[in-house]
Amino acid sequence: MATTAAAKQALISGDWRETKDPQGKLYYFNRKLNKTVWDLDKELGASTSAATPSATTTTSAAAGASQPPTTGLPSTVSFETMAKDLVSKGVWSAKTSAVGGSAFFQHNETGETTRDLALYLEITSAVNSDKPRGSHFGGNSVTCADISGGGAPQELRSKNGTLLDRNELIGDVDPWVTLFLARDRGGEYEIASRKLLQQILERTGQWDSWNRAERRSEELQREVTAVKVQLKAKDETIAEQARELEDLRRML
Repeated sequence: MATTAAAKQALISGDWRETKDPQGKLYYFNRKLNKTVWDLDKELGASTSAATPSATTTTSAAAGASQPPTTGLPSTVSFETMAKDLVSKGVWSAKTSAVGGSAFFQHNETGETTRDLALYLEITSAVNSDKPRGSHFGGNSVTCADISGGGAPQELRSKNGTLLDRNELIGDVDPWVTLFLARDRGGEYEIASRKLLQQILERTGQWDSWNRAERRSEELQREVTAVKVQLKAKDETIAEQARELEDLRRML
């Protein structure tokens, strides 16, 4: 935990952000520098001529220094590496959707699924932080819309001012999940699971209202489906009556 005045000020200003890795270990992230460290006090107290090793700095074994745990975050914030590690350890499994053949990952205990495990880990790390100061991505808001259910878009802002940027919720054709949290990376959407949406909306106090809107969307969909069924039945009745009339004409 940060204890020095410099470290506390860096957290207050938002230059550094306190968060946790998937194993719950506390670390600090600087978005501008794209860097993570375990000890913010040491990082800010280090001189420019002898910088303190960051979370992945390789130190000399002869000097008796050990490298950080394998679960640590590298200075380049490689959540991709963490994702590969979790798959190799059997925590997550890479799978292929039966509909469309798209690739996704599934947690072997919870059954939760996500299209982009690296992004899932990154967003989870931001959402689960004890002292959120905006996400790793910066920005001011995230626009949400349940496109598949017809829900109206709405803008979300965290109580701390920022949450995510260049994000939106999109529907998907695959049935194994209906809502995604997506981040624009070079024009391509990368997706995390619906559970993260709930975590974010609960943090902003909007989960209940979103749930109500989503349920109403589902009700409207069911109503539309029922009307379509009724219209189809009427069409079939009219067609049958037309056939009967034609049969009567032939008999006369």
